[in-house]
Amino acid sequence: MNQEKILQKIGKDTAYTFKGLHKTADILQFQYKLYLIVPIIFSIISLGFSDDLPDVVLKMLAVIALVSTCCAIVNQKEYEKITSYRKLADEYKKFMMKQKIIFTMKFLINIMKVKLKKIYYLTD
Repeated sequence: MNQEKILQKIGKDTAYTFKGLHKTADILQFQYKLYLIVPIIFSIISLGFSDDLPDVVLKMLAVIALVSTCCAIVNQKEYEKITSYRKLADEYKKFMMKQKIIFTMKFLINIMKVKLKKIYYLTD
């Protein structure tokens, strides 16, 4: 493999890693917000419609809210990693941009070499 192919492969791998880390952070953030919003919504429903809803429905809403809150608490360590994932993804992006610059510079240098050879051979 020549250097250009290696740089391209590193760039692609880095881009996939960057996108994957951001997706993971986005999914975790959505999941965390969902676990926090569900109890709030069900509490509002339970308080606002306590006279209209049967006791069984109110208890089911309470259980769902409790399970959602427990999931948020149990997975708290995972959710604390969201900023770490984003920082790491940004580092990968910086690395990817550096690789892109290096690849472009090498490509331009090769073009310049070819043009200089043509000019040099034409003037001989």
